[in-house]
This record gives sequence, structure tokens and C-alpha cells, in this order.
Amino acid sequence: MGRGPMAVAAATAPRLAAPAWLLVGGVSAAGAAALAVRATQALEGSPRVVGAALLILVATVAADRLTLALPHGGEEEEFTLSDAVWVAAIVLAPPGAPTLGAALGMLCCQIIRRRPQAKAAFNVGQYALALTAAELIWGLAHPAPQADQVATWGLATAASGGALVVNAGLVALVIALVGRESFRAILLGSARVTVLQWLGNLSIGLLAALAWQVNPGGIVLVAVPLGLAYLAYREWVAGLVEREQMEDMARTAERIARDGDPAARLPMAGREGRLAQLTASLNRMLEQLDRAFARDRHLMKEAAAELHDPVRAIRRELAAPAGPRRETLADLLGRVDQVLGEMEAVASAGRPGAVRPAPVLLAPFLERVGHRGRELLDDRLNVSGVPVGAVACLDAGWVERALLHMLDNAAIHGRCTSPVTLSAAPSAGGWRFEVADEGGGVPAGQEDAVFEPFYRASSIPGRPGLGLALVRSVAEAHGGSTGILNRPGVGATFWLRVPA
Repeated sequence: MGRGPMAVAAATAPRLAAPAWLLVGGVSAAGAAALAVRATQALEGSPRVVGAALLILVATVAADRLTLALPHGGEEEEFTLSDAVWVAAIVLAPPGAPTLGAALGMLCCQIIRRRPQAKAAFNVGQYALALTAAELIWGLAHPAPQADQVATWGLATAASGGALVVNAGLVALVIALVGRESFRAILLGSARVTVLQWLGNLSIGLLAALAWQVNPGGIVLVAVPLGLAYLAYREWVAGLVEREQMEDMARTAERIARDGDPAARLPMAGREGRLAQLTASLNRMLEQLDRAFARDRHLMKEAAAELHDPVRAIRRELAAPAGPRRETLADLLGRVDQVLGEMEAVASAGRPGAVRPAPVLLAPFLERVGHRGRELLDDRLNVSGVPVGAVACLDAGWVERALLHMLDNAAIHGRCTSPVTLSAAPSAGGWRFEVADEGGGVPAGQEDAVFEPFYRASSIPGRPGLGLALVRSVAEAHGGSTGILNRPGVGATFWLRVPA
């Protein structure tokens, strides 16, 4: 939503309250009347007025093609050189031509942009009224000063300032009526950037007028530095807006830290380029922290439930009149020890520095994993070969442990005679390890849940459901990922990917 001196007001929504409709209709009608008066004067006056208006129209449309749209203050600010065109036109062109040419040029711009009719009518109307005010102020001097006179600069500044007040006031008012916000807050919300843009266009317009006054051909010489100045100005404004966006991002981050809410995210709306990449990276970090916190909470909850029964059973044994039975206590304590050990492994894999990737020859690595896996699967396990000399960057101890958990999962949940395949293949600049079985797969919709701590697809005793949770921790500690290609009723392929 532009709020510059001659900004495009995009606030007129399809459903407006009555006051907003009255304002849009009034501005549109008043602007049309001003244009009609100027058009009548041009047709009845010198052909020079019509020619000047056409030239201003073309220049306005051309300048509008250089519009820079940037998010600012929660809205979209539009920075353009169109205002510089009519500033120069007021100084150089006969009365009436600046309003007629610039307003009709704005109408062409609205048509090119395919603005809705209500928005286009309001934009052209407020543009015509603002330029009418500027011409009235300029007409206070009799005769009008020349472009090379110092008085011209002050008078042009006053005329441009009058247009700024009319335009900014009307745009802020319609936005306030549509959004039911404070008119003052809207008007002052982007005052700094609006005034800076106004000063830039005023300076460029006066420079162009001065060059034309000295020699019309001189405008060609001015065009190159004007273009460079515009590019520098555009980058400066972009930096200013980017700085404000970073301040907004810092405030949001501070609020997230204060509230302790990792589920919150930094705003992405309007972010572009480097700032968008930074915001996306920080949001990914927050997402990972949120998942980690949720996983920790889930782990603590499920650990308490998992350990509650054996601890209560131990207490019963100790309180029994005949005294504790060593075998029963040993089994119970073994179960507790297993749960605690696997919990520690899941947590340890995610600690900084716990995983230390290094180049590993894959062929002997897979052979070693396969040898240990055959203790679980006997002759059911097939190990696919990899190219001779293939190397992956991974922590061999942790990845071996993760793959053995995947093989153990296939051994427990697969059919007793169905084959299981362990393989590795290049994938997205890294390596992807797969364990494929024909054990019927997992229930549809549970593909991600199987990697959560204490998830169990069956009630087999002595299995706390932490094996696949460890697989995920190992994968993420490597900067990789894990998942499942599920074929419900047929089988599943569990995979673990590590980057190069």
C-alpha cells in the first residue's frame, strides 16, 4: 500500500463501509471534475498545452515502469520517479498541462497494472486533486519564475509540498476508514520514508527542469546520472526498509525469547533476498528447537509411564513377606536399565560434538553391519554391494548402531521367512542407507510417528520403542534425515540419509 507523495492507494477493498465508499466516490468525482476543467482549457487554448500534456503523459508512464515496491510498516511502499516528472512539468509546461498529462498518465498506469475500477478511480482522482493544488500554489507567482532562478526552487518546493499534503492525507484517510485504524497513526507511520522520497523526486525534477531550460538536449546528458542516482536512491531506500525489517525481526525474536515460545515464527511477509534467507534460516532453527523441545517433553512423559510399572513391581517384591525374589528383581531392574540406557543413547546422539563424521569406506562398513545383522536375521538378510572405493562421511559407530536398530526392527516385525535387504546408494550429494522388509509395513498415517520415542506398533514385552527414535537422532546429528517408504500390508523400507 503505497504512502509516498503520489503513492498508489491499494486500500480500497471489495467490501467497503459507507464512509469509505463516500470518500472514494467523492475523490473520484472531484478528480474527474478537475480533469474535465483542465481538458476544456487545453482544447480551447494553445496547441502547446495539448502537446505538453501528451509529452508529460508519456514521461509519466515511462517513469512508472521504474517503480520499486518494498514492504514497509506492515504495508507495501511504492517508490517511483513519476513525481519528478510533474515537478519538472510545473516549472516548464504551460498551466493545465501538468495536471492533465500526469493524471491521464496515471490512468494509463492503472490500466496497465489492471487495477480494479474503484482503486483506479480513487488513485487517478487523488492524483488530479494533488496536482491541481500544486498548480494553484505555483500560479501564485506572476509571472512564473524561470527554472534557473533561485525563487523557482522555493516555489516548486511549496507546490510539491501542497501536493504531498493532499495525496498523503487522502491515502491515509481511506486506509484508516477501510482498516478502522487511527488516521494519525496511518499518516505518520511511514512519514520518514515518505518525506525522503518526496525530497528525492523534488531534487530530480528541479535538476531536469534546469537542464531543459539551459538546453533541451541537455536532458540527455542528465539522464545517465539521473538513472544512476535513482539506482543509488533505490538501493538506499531498500537498505532503510531492510534495516527496519531487521529491527522488527529483532523485536519478534526478543518476544519469542521472553515468552519462551519456540512454536512462534519470525514474519516472512515482504521479506526478499538476503533478509528472506536469514529469516527462513532462523525459522528453520526455531522449528528444530520446537521439535526438540516437544520430543524431550514426550520422552519424559513416556519414560515416566514406561518406568512406573517396573518400579511399582520392585516395591511390591521388596514389601512381600517372603522377601524379594532375586530372579524377578533382576528382570525388573534389567528392564529399567535397558530403558535408561536407550534413553541416554537417544539424548547423547543429539548433543553437540557427540557425532564426529569422518570418511568411511562403505564396502567393509556395510559388511561389518551385515555380519552383526545376521545374528538377528540369519540367512534372511541380504547386503547389497556398493562401488569399490565408495566413501561416505559419517560417524561409523553411531550409524552402525542406527542401522542395527533398523535391522532389529525388521527382525521383530517382519515375517519370519521374508527377506530383508540392507543397501546404500548415493543420494542428493550424500549417501542413503536402506533396510527393506516384507513385514506388512506400518499402519497408514503412522509413518512419522514410528520415529517418536516409545512408539510401539506391537505389545512385545521388553521393547520400550526407542530404537527408531535413536535412528532419527543419529540422522539429524549428521545433518541428514530419516523416513520410511511404507507399503501397508506388504512391507516397508526404512532409510537414513547422511550428507557428503
